[in-house]
Amino acid sequence: MKFIEEDEMKFLIIEHSSGKYFAFNLSDTEECSTAFGIIQDKFEFMVMGWKVAKSMPTWTVGFSDWKMENLSYNNVSNVEDGKPHSSVDPNSNEKEDSNWDQNEIQATKMISSDHLYVSDGLFQGEVYPSSNDTPVVNESYATTVSTTMHSNDAVPTNDAQVSNPYAETQVKFDGKTTKFDADGDVFDLCGGNFKEELASNINKSAKSNMLDVYVTGPFINGKTGKSHYVVVFGAFLKAWPLKDSFLRGYLHTLARKMNLVKNAKIDTNHCHSYTEINIRKNEFGKESVWRRLPPKNGKSGNTIKRMSFVVTYDTKIGSNGFLIVRDAIDFLTFSMKKREKNPVGVLLLDHLKDHAQGLYNHLMNGSLSDDLAAEKLTNDIDAQFSGGYSISSNNWLNHFMVDYDIIRILKDYVGYTSWSEVPLSERAHCYRGYNSKTSLPDWNIFEEKYNK
Repeated sequence: MKFIEEDEMKFLIIEHSSGKYFAFNLSDTEECSTAFGIIQDKFEFMVMGWKVAKSMPTWTVGFSDWKMENLSYNNVSNVEDGKPHSSVDPNSNEKEDSNWDQNEIQATKMISSDHLYVSDGLFQGEVYPSSNDTPVVNESYATTVSTTMHSNDAVPTNDAQVSNPYAETQVKFDGKTTKFDADGDVFDLCGGNFKEELASNINKSAKSNMLDVYVTGPFINGKTGKSHYVVVFGAFLKAWPLKDSFLRGYLHTLARKMNLVKNAKIDTNHCHSYTEINIRKNEFGKESVWRRLPPKNGKSGNTIKRMSFVVTYDTKIGSNGFLIVRDAIDFLTFSMKKREKNPVGVLLLDHLKDHAQGLYNHLMNGSLSDDLAAEKLTNDIDAQFSGGYSISSNNWLNHFMVDYDIIRILKDYVGYTSWSEVPLSERAHCYRGYNSKTSLPDWNIFEEKYNK
């Protein structure tokens, strides 16, 4: 594999039609086999393009995300020479600074100039919303992802002679004939309302992006008789102005009112646990530091945040505890719906005006009035949560959390006082691939300083 061995390209990055970029570690047998199987599949229309890289970019997500979204291929194997092949940490080959400079970009030897940027923000956070609905993309990342190899370029084969991904030989499809050509008269049958139906369906599709939800647990404390699930959300995107301080007060007030007036029996305790976390630099990475945008004006780059909360319940109710998690997520999505009385945008803007003046000023920039800004907030939040959500259960805390936050959860919510109290099975909830030989961080670890 020339581009791996000679050019030291250690990662293959696939652009998926969902807008995500998946990085596959070519040093790992399973990931390498999966990646080559994907780009060889001529009928895989969900893959938009691919590229190779020396290090894992910050704007990608890893192999675990590919598998969690049920995108893995049948030809994947983690057995070599009849023996299990241990996975290689995808971060072991990564340089300290994963924000590529121009030399690193040039070294990837891409051959396309089509502009692309990461728009989902599920783990990257390099897209920062602006007041005029136009995403502000960090230029260093935009430059990197503007060079993507497309699926009609040369692809490696499974045998020893793997073709060079930036060689001149290309596999092309002319697209002149397809199996659907015989049904071309369907456009005549659509009639004059085709344009209207198209617009309606596009609008529905644009509003139906599902919110990703990652659930870890349960953590079971035998002394207290309580069990706990930890929930971390994907990026809120259009609902990005939501702050944990607002959600704690808003959700608790609403839950208490509904329990009192409607006998709704909503668990109010979880409302107090809403916390924004600064996500880990690399998912499941050994380095426990925050992911940051590049430095600006001599200051440390901003961190990337995700919202989280904890559900606590009596252990004796068993597997029904997960239903409480579902209820808590349903309650959040219900509370974000657009309504005439006490719309969420008005309540949020009032809160930000009193408690987050900088964010309030940002939202008001270019807005004619508080009413118009609040209406836009209400519409954006409603659109973000109206598409439903997708739960990924049996997750690991170090997918997003740094060591400090993992231990904070174990201390403040589960009630443990040291690692010795945490069962091996629950340590495995904290760290993917944990075993008895895995070293654990200091129980009394300090939180990273925001401004270094």
